[in-house]
Amino acid sequence: MCFAQKSITGNVVNDDHKNDTLLFKKGNVSQAYYQYKDLSAGVKDGSFKLNHFDYPQLYYIAWESERDSVSYYMGEYFLEKDTKNLTVDTHYTAAKGDGTAFEEYQNKFLPFMLKGTAYKFADELMLNDTPSFIQKLSAYTKQNPDSYSALWHLIILLSEKGYGNEYETIAAQFSKTLKKSKPWQVLNTELKQIVIRDGKKFPEITLQDVNLKPAKVQPKAKYTLVDFWWSRCKPCLEQVPHLKKLYSQYNKSGFDIIGIAADNTTQTDLWKKRITDNEMPWKNYLDENKEFTFSQMIFSFPTNYLLDENNVVIRKNISPEELELFLKENLQV
Repeated sequence: MCFAQKSITGNVVNDDHKNDTLLFKKGNVSQAYYQYKDLSAGVKDGSFKLNHFDYPQLYYIAWESERDSVSYYMGEYFLEKDTKNLTVDTHYTAAKGDGTAFEEYQNKFLPFMLKGTAYKFADELMLNDTPSFIQKLSAYTKQNPDSYSALWHLIILLSEKGYGNEYETIAAQFSKTLKKSKPWQVLNTELKQIVIRDGKKFPEITLQDVNLKPAKVQPKAKYTLVDFWWSRCKPCLEQVPHLKKLYSQYNKSGFDIIGIAADNTTQTDLWKKRITDNEMPWKNYLDENKEFTFSQMIFSFPTNYLLDENNVVIRKNISPEELELFLKENLQV
């Protein structure tokens, strides 16, 4: 994106990118949170220019010269109204900016979140120790209700890990001022549209059956595992033998599995082939083009929900090993 009016002066410290195109990446966060659809800047002799931003927005960086090999680099940058100068460093060691949110992020948020860990980035903590990340994020938000750093990391958490019951509690802790901001408003809307929740009934939905005909998803067993997967997901397929074993052992005692594939239209034939080749004995449905799946902020696969006889969600992301123990304790063969 080219801008007629420039207000941010930037410099690049990496010699191999002194004349390149700097790409600002959103990670898995929805475009709805951002002011600009695509953001990039031509770098000449280590310098670049950017337009102004109406509110703090979080980006990762990447390079046009590495487009085919690197999606983006770890290390986050805030671009905001009061950003005048920005230093970009692929290794993040020299990264800095003079905006309020960026300074808070580097000098206050990161030290709080990473204290007692060996991690360099907040995303590493989120991906490797999600419970600790959530606990720390909640504590930080309570102490700093005006923090855009906390707000954007709650958004990233939802975008990377999917919905958690704690998220709305954290979102409610932000100040009245921040709740008027675009990022908080979009987050609140996304949270409200999520209907698969712990302790709530699994929603009545209509997808497509293996014949590509509309079909209602109707769990009827004492315990049902609703498994979200897709046809090219290696971890999804790797767990199938274990699930088949549990299905064979406990199906007659009240256990069922419902598969929901988040595949695109072009992958329909492959989806059918996976079902046949893996001899999946349970009902499988297609959520074509991920419409329902993405509305529930399900972005990682496999994702599953264990339902009781009233179709109430009692567990999320139970492993096959945990499921086997649960069924052994709750069903008689």
